[in-house]
Amino acid sequence: VSTQSTWGFTFQKMMKTEFVPNQCLKATKCTSQHNELKAKIQTAKKTNILHLGNLNLDVILPETFSLTNLIRLDLSFNNLVKIDPGIGNLVNLQILWLNDNPLRELPAELANCKKLKELDLKNTFMITLPRELANLAHLVCLSLDNCPLKESLQQTYSEGIATMHTKLRAKDDRRVYKEKLMNKLCEWIYPSVDKYMLGETVERVYELLKGCDSAILKKLFRDCHIIFPKKYEEVDPQSIKDKLVKVFEETKDREETSKIQLLIKAHFKTEELELIVKLAADIYKNNMTGLLDEFLKFKTKVFVGPFAELTAEKLKFNLDSYKKSKIEERKNAILKLKKKIANLYAEEKLEDAVIEKYKTDIVILLKKTSRIILFLKHYKTFMPKGHELKYFDASKIVEAFLGKHEGSQTPTPVSYTHLPLPTSDPV
Repeated sequence: VSTQSTWGFTFQKMMKTEFVPNQCLKATKCTSQHNELKAKIQTAKKTNILHLGNLNLDVILPETFSLTNLIRLDLSFNNLVKIDPGIGNLVNLQILWLNDNPLRELPAELANCKKLKELDLKNTFMITLPRELANLAHLVCLSLDNCPLKESLQQTYSEGIATMHTKLRAKDDRRVYKEKLMNKLCEWIYPSVDKYMLGETVERVYELLKGCDSAILKKLFRDCHIIFPKKYEEVDPQSIKDKLVKVFEETKDREETSKIQLLIKAHFKTEELELIVKLAADIYKNNMTGLLDEFLKFKTKVFVGPFAELTAEKLKFNLDSYKKSKIEERKNAILKLKKKIANLYAEEKLEDAVIEKYKTDIVILLKKTSRIILFLKHYKTFMPKGHELKYFDASKIVEAFLGKHEGSQTPTPVSYTHLPLPTSDPV
C-alpha cells in the first residue's frame, strides 16, 4: 500500500471517529507521566521553554496556559486533535511546534500570540487556517508540509509566507467589514427591518463581491448610506455592486488627482490653482502618473511655455525631446573624447582597440555627461604624455580631475612615474 493511500485512509478514519480524550490520563492523576508533566511545567516557569513532545498527549494540561512568559512550546508527536483556546493566553510565545499530531483545526485565539514567529504544523490533518492568523505580523516561518490542505490554500502556501499573510488578511478583512456593514445597516440605514432579512441581503451582496480587495469592502461599509437605497424594498444586490464600483473608481480618481495636484503645486507655488487642477486631471486621464517624477525632475525643460497651455501630451513630448537631446549630447561627447585621445597619441600610432579602452575606462568613471564635456576642455592636463602611457591609470586620471573641478581643494598633479606598472602593456 502506498504512503499516500495509507495517509488518506488514516485521515478519513480520523475524520469519521469522534475524539475521545485520554481517560487513563484523566483518571490517574498520580501517574508517573502526570508527575513528569508537572515537573516540566515547573521548570518552564524558570526557563520559559516547555517541551511536551512524544508524550502521547491528547489534551493539554490547563496549567500550561498560565505560563504567560513562555517563549517556546513543543507539543509535537502527540495525539492532539484540537488546541484549547487558552493558547491565546501565551502572549509572549514565539515558537510553537504542533507537528505530527492528528490536528484538525486551530483556535482563532492563537492570533492573540502576537509575537509568534514560527509555527510548525507539518504532518497534521489541517485543511484550512483561521483567518485571524493574519494578525500574526511577526510570523516568518510556517510549515504545512504533508497536510491535506484545500487546493486554494495549498496554492497560497506554495507561493510563500508573504502571500499567505495577504490572503489571510483579505479573509479577515472580509469578515470584519461584513460585520460592520451589518451593524450599520441595522442601526442607521434600516433600523425597522428584520435582522435576519438584512443578514441574507448582506450575504447576497458579499457573494457578488467575492474576490474584491479590502479597499472596496471598506468603501461599501463607509459609504453604505450613499450606495444602498433609502427604501429596503428597492435593495438589489447587483445594483449595489455596480454603484459601489462606480463610487469606488470615482473616489480613487479624485484621490490620485489630488496627489498629482499637490506635487505640481509644491514646484509651481505661484501658478493658479485652477490651472494646476486642470493639468493634474489631464495627466491622470492620460495615464501619465508614472511619468510625473520625471516631469518634475526636469521641470525647466518640460514645463516650457505658458502654464495655461500645458497638457499631458505636451509635457511628455518635451520630456522625450529633452531625453533625446541628452542622449545625442552624450554620444557626441564620447565620440569627441575618442578623437582627442587618438590625436593626442598620434605619434604613438595606437591601435583603435587601445584608444577605445582608454576612452571607455574614463567614461565609465566620469559617469555624468556634464563631467565628460568638462573633461574635454582640460584633458591634456590630466592625460599622460606619450612616453608615460605604460603607466596609464584611468582611475588616477579621473580622481585628479574630479579633485580639481569638484573637490574643495586643488589636488597634487598626477605623477605617472610613481604609478605601479599595469599587468599588461596596453600600448
